[in-house]
Amino acid sequence: MRAVRIIAWRELRDALHSRWLAGFGILFALLTLGISYYGLAGSREAGFQGFGEVSASLLNLILFTVPMVAMVLPVTSLTSDEGLLILLTQPLGRGEVLLGKYLGMLGAVEGTLLGGLLLGGSVVMAQTGSDYLGNFLLLAALTSVLICLFLAFGVAIAVSWRDRSKALGMALGVWFVLVILYDLLVFGLTVSGPGISLKALLLLALAFNPVDAARVLYLLASGSSSFVGVTGAVLAETLGTAAGMAALIGLFVVQLSATLAAAGFIFRRKAF
Repeated sequence: MRAVRIIAWRELRDALHSRWLAGFGILFALLTLGISYYGLAGSREAGFQGFGEVSASLLNLILFTVPMVAMVLPVTSLTSDEGLLILLTQPLGRGEVLLGKYLGMLGAVEGTLLGGLLLGGSVVMAQTGSDYLGNFLLLAALTSVLICLFLAFGVAIAVSWRDRSKALGMALGVWFVLVILYDLLVFGLTVSGPGISLKALLLLALAFNPVDAARVLYLLASGSSSFVGVTGAVLAETLGTAAGMAALIGLFVVQLSATLAAAGFIFRRKAF
């Protein structure tokens, strides 16, 4: 494990030098503050709003941006990387190299994005108090989970396509399908799919899209009032219990483990 720690530390330092990654951390802090302060600007009011409103507004922004950021970093780091080729000439297992790279990038992305989010949240708490702080911490925890998972997706893509442009194109394609196109397809099937059980369709959709699973878990755990309609009622009935939410958490663990295992399998057998 010593080799893994050394590789992870080196990767962490390199990733933290990325200006665009630091920019996203600053953006998260500013978004948290801006949403809190200007959340009621449409009603000609301005002033810091509490965590209940801030967390609900930040949810979709985080689900939109985090998957892209988390996948782009490993693609740019692992493709066309001379340092990686040098590491592979050393007496190290490929599994150690890949794990060290993943952990280093994970520390950089978690520290930057969550740091920005929590920094903005600390200012909001100083201005408004700690009401609904649990919702904000839940959002931060789900952000951390999404970073872990989509960083693993990015690693799997990077070791599968060594050409940087192809890997970036694949990462953006995965982001577009899961974040934008997926919900449209599921909605179309719920409307026009004859004979398809709504409950089975929604559960199957959640199993293949961690973005939707994170959204549903937040809404269920926070008791959000926006979780309404037929779809919300079906999901609340099925997953609204402690066992249902535990199943969603278990789904994230399975997806992360399977993705890292697949990335390791490809990396060990790929010629560089």
